Amino acid sequence: MNFLEKENFICVLETSKSGRRYEVAAKEHHDHIICLHCGKIIEFADPEIENRQNEVVKKYQAKLISHDMKMFVWCKECQESEC
Repeated sequence: MNFLEKENFICVLETSKSGRRYEVAAKEHHDHIICLHCGKIIEFADPEIENRQNEVVKKYQAKLISHDMKMFVWCKECQESEC
């Protein structure tokens, strides 16, 4: 697995509930929403978020190489089951 990750064939996604998950390296960038209760992972892409991140990088006169955004939540189903 280390070789595949090093060569960018797979990406490692660390989650607090289920530990490590692997996914095939995507051609299109996406971010993740991860449920802390059940471990469900939702992939999403949001151009507004990407634009804002680029603005921040530009503000600091930096060059963006890579980024990985994860939002940790309780999904709708887990919220409803806790009521």
